[in-house]
Amino acid sequence: MQTSEGPVLWEQTQGCPQGSCSGPAFWNIVADEILSVQWPQGVHLQAFADDFAFIVTDNTREGLRKLSKLALDKFKEWADKNKVHVSMEKSYYVLFSKLVRGPTIKWGNQSINRKNHLKYLGVTIDHKLSWLPHVIEQGKRAMYQYQHLCRIAGKTWGINKNIRRLLYKTVIERTLCHGAAAWGHNMTSRLQKMLDSIQRLFLLYITGAYRTTPTAALQVVTGLQPLHLQIQQEATYARVARARSSSNFFTVIFSPTDYESKSSGIHIPLPPIFFSTIKFNLQKIT
Repeated sequence: MQTSEGPVLWEQTQGCPQGSCSGPAFWNIVADEILSVQWPQGVHLQAFADDFAFIVTDNTREGLRKLSKLALDKFKEWADKNKVHVSMEKSYYVLFSKLVRGPTIKWGNQSINRKNHLKYLGVTIDHKLSWLPHVIEQGKRAMYQYQHLCRIAGKTWGINKNIRRLLYKTVIERTLCHGAAAWGHNMTSRLQKMLDSIQRLFLLYITGAYRTTPTAALQVVTGLQPLHLQIQQEATYARVARARSSSNFFTVIFSPTDYESKSSGIHIPLPPIFFSTIKFNLQKIT
């Protein structure tokens, strides 16, 4: 590092410089060591940047404890070797089972707390996989944004309807549809009613209509489909186009093979010097 007193050297033994161009590449080298480990059956490690998540499956409580201990001990060896600190305040586990009493999972000598839901990559996953806490959380964020919109525009003043609709599509709808690929196919009537009640406020805000106007009529006037259909549509697209697996949307079955087309390549015409046929000449026609 260049300073006013000349170059200064510092031996880096841990961590990756955040904000640097090479930081992500260095971290990938460090994280690849633990991600490439051959875990036993029933153990899967997933990571996004520096957020790691273990998925452990077994039929018994004791089996879950043993597999979790094996996985965490291996992970702790890697963390100690690379001098990576794991925050216990942000570490917990969720049990997806009918078992009332969960296994005792420890990080070293310290027990990891059990919770009924966790938040990973902005998606709240509850122990019943009902996705209700996620919709409630995203609904609170949408209502907070709704209050801000009401401050900058009313029914008869402020931004026009086209801008309001654009804000809904690009901000509000993206907030409520976050992670749709994970939970969109588990839509229930309770989630549908909750999404309709949230969307209705924004439809009234866009149109300036009376509060007694039916929600379905507001959706037709604005050209916005119900949120639960939008979420299911995005979930279907993610499964077919990204995960390359078949998916059902109501009674229609979408298969990835129906939407594949073999690339024919790019046709580049030959340069003129390779053409043997004379296309024209400059001789005077007699």
